[in-house]
Amino acid sequence: MLQIILKRRRNILGFSLIALFLLASCSPRPEDRKSSPRVIAYVQGARFKTGEKVPATSLTHINYAFALIKDGVPYLPGRDDEKNLYYLTSLTSANPGLKVLLSVGGWGGSMHFSDVALTDSSRRLFASRLAVLVSTYNLDGVDIDWEYPGQEGAGNVYRPADKYNFSLLLEAIRIALDRMSFLSRDGKPYLLSVAAAANQTWMDHVIMRDIVQLVDYINVMTYDYHGGWESLTGHLTNLYTPRCEPQGNSVDRSVKMFLDAGVPRDKIVIGAAFYGRWWKKVEPRNKGLCQESTGARGEMPYYTIVDSLENLSGFSLNWDRRARASWLWNEKEQMFVTFDDPRSVTEKAKYVRKKHLGGIMFWELSGDHDGDLLHTLVSSLNQ
Repeated sequence: MLQIILKRRRNILGFSLIALFLLASCSPRPEDRKSSPRVIAYVQGARFKTGEKVPATSLTHINYAFALIKDGVPYLPGRDDEKNLYYLTSLTSANPGLKVLLSVGGWGGSMHFSDVALTDSSRRLFASRLAVLVSTYNLDGVDIDWEYPGQEGAGNVYRPADKYNFSLLLEAIRIALDRMSFLSRDGKPYLLSVAAAANQTWMDHVIMRDIVQLVDYINVMTYDYHGGWESLTGHLTNLYTPRCEPQGNSVDRSVKMFLDAGVPRDKIVIGAAFYGRWWKKVEPRNKGLCQESTGARGEMPYYTIVDSLENLSGFSLNWDRRARASWLWNEKEQMFVTFDDPRSVTEKAKYVRKKHLGGIMFWELSGDHDGDLLHTLVSSLNQ
């Protein structure tokens, strides 16, 4: 892979620079060095207002979501995206170590990834325009959230060749970012990360040995193990498998899958959910856990869940000791709610420290109005 990267860099920058890039490639990048765990907040532009309080000193990274793709190039779709990015990068005055990245894609924004990854020219065009966005808004890198290579996703264009083209697209972005770093006055390094589904299907549609050499870390979306797309209730983001679903997904199983694929521990960032999912008309056995639902289903932010527990009668808070996950049950309403709370987030932080992983990211900052989850996460990681 290094030879391939150097060949492409030669084409872009000229043969005389190869030795300098070789030295840079052999030197550890800042994100490769052992340090305190990352705390990465996804900030959704559609829910964010410039000037809104952001706990900058509690974070190591902010991923601003999402840039989209049109006519083969990335663009900012929101009216306030530019203003928001300038504001977020200004937070480095309070936290000089804070990194702000631009996330591209997402569940509803990955339709054209397969097209931009298809040819060498389309990849280079996309990568160069992405680097321009990073430079224009003084960002620290990009997070590629293609959901998902080789899979339909939310009505995406997809091809079998996505498996190989995903690596080539990341390579083109890596080259564009490194070129910009080399040509800058201060040699500022730029970060590249990907958001990865936490299942074997995603792993089967990518070439992990390539990806791991090109990215600084991988944000493993260890949530949405269950949700409203299915009638059977279950934990949203459980650390271990529950007794009622012994073959089900869990953070621990997802992490082991990535480790077995050769991903270094410090490049694995697990996910926490600052939101919950709910089902109604749920069978009452086991307080609704792992039971069939015949009613409505949906999603709600964490602060709404807290309000429900504090202000509405009939909800009981339950703890799955085996899965290390919380849920709410309302017998009268036959309503089941699965979510992360301070207790489950603490368990995830302990897990990251125990396994020497790269940190925790979460979707999404606006869900934690009072900062309870983030405060618990940071204090637990730093113990």
